[in-house]
Amino acid sequence: MSNCQVAEVALPVPLHQTFDYLIPEQQDKLKSGVRGRGTFGKKLLVGVLIACKEQSDLPHNKLKKVDSVIDKKPLVELLDLELSIWSTKYYQGAIGEI
Repeated sequence: MSNCQVAEVALPVPLHQTFDYLIPEQQDKLKSGVRGRGTFGKKLLVGVLIACKEQSDLPHNKLKKVDSVIDKKPLVELLDLELSIWSTKYYQGAIGEI
């Protein structure tokens, strides 16, 4: 996670995908399972960090920044995240709603 620049985030929206956000430079190392706030359309939503990535498929100028990180330690444990991801595939649910 040394070159973690992009946060893959699950947001509470009825869409079957995660969303990429830029991580502010001054932010400490983020771990999967922490919550953060970010704008989604005209709303400010709280999402859960699924993974930390070096880059996104989208250009950096199209990505929004994480507004703030809520937790210092992961609120959702890694095994719970893995179960949630499996559940979305098995039950065809939206990751942010599960």
